[in-house]
Amino acid sequence: MGRVTGRQRLSLTRPPVGPAPIPVIARPDEAWRAHVRRAGPSSGAWWFTSTPDGRFDLEAPKGTCYLASDATSALRERLGPTLSGVSSVEAADVDGVAVSRMPIPRGPDFADTTAGDAVKIPGLTREICTVVDYDLTRAWAAWFDKHYCGGVRYSARHTTAVGSLSYALFGKAGTRTTRPREVLDARDVAAAAGLQIVSDDVPDADIDVIDVP
Repeated sequence: MGRVTGRQRLSLTRPPVGPAPIPVIARPDEAWRAHVRRAGPSSGAWWFTSTPDGRFDLEAPKGTCYLASDATSALRERLGPTLSGVSSVEAADVDGVAVSRMPIPRGPDFADTTAGDAVKIPGLTREICTVVDYDLTRAWAAWFDKHYCGGVRYSARHTTAVGSLSYALFGKAGTRTTRPREVLDARDVAAAAGLQIVSDDVPDADIDVIDVP
């Protein structure tokens, strides 16, 4: 096994024990979220989660709602690794899915991990946007929340465009009833992004039926 050098180790560490200057940015007026379409006023758009499976999930009774700066980024973040290296998406992954433009409630500013001064926070690197050690990133979420941030602005993991941003909005765990400003079908968003939608179904004519004695 090859020797692991310092540059091959994770640079992101746990957050500081005490306070540190945090660059902040005003929360956006609106943002996008891809979600399962459900009945009701909100179409199922809102969900503040508090599990170990989210990058910036807060512990209950608080939670985190994940949003994006545009519809395409929201859909790509939902589909995640299924899009890696391909320009198509399975129909089953987008059927029944909506991409909603959400009004963001007023509240404290977001911690801005994309700001140039963010590197001055001890232990913080751009890896916070991509690392899959969610215990580590959730520790950062708790630290930002403790220091009065209303959420986190960070670079989208599954997009390469510089302008594609993700938002982790902090709030009470659970759902909301606020109506989205716009609800798009995920198929339309995928098509607009140049993604081909393919089906898992195999036509009967393409199936060879073999009689087993």
